[in-house]
Amino acid sequence: MKNETIAAIAAVLVIIPGIQAYTMFRLNDRLNQLSGFYSQTGEPQTKTSNLPKPNPLKLDDDEFFKGRTWNPYAEMQRMQSEMEQMFDESFSRFHMKALQAV
Repeated sequence: MKNETIAAIAAVLVIIPGIQAYTMFRLNDRLNQLSGFYSQTGEPQTKTSNLPKPNPLKLDDDEFFKGRTWNPYAEMQRMQSEMEQMFDESFSRFHMKALQAV
């Protein structure tokens, strides 16, 4: 009985990923057909998009960045220190109110 249960569980663990892989493959094909990636013959085609191309961000034109370069690491450190300061202030206020209530 124990071996049959283990065999049934193993079979299920093999069959389910197979079904999922097949389903994902079919969904990918359907998505490619809907997007026009494949031609009528089933061959991939290169198709130029009719959508307008997005304009890249021009940081030089922005007044905020004029004369400065952006350092994302320094920005994250600044944001972290501001958040720590904000939480320290709010918890110290909460602590002061709790002491006054006693």
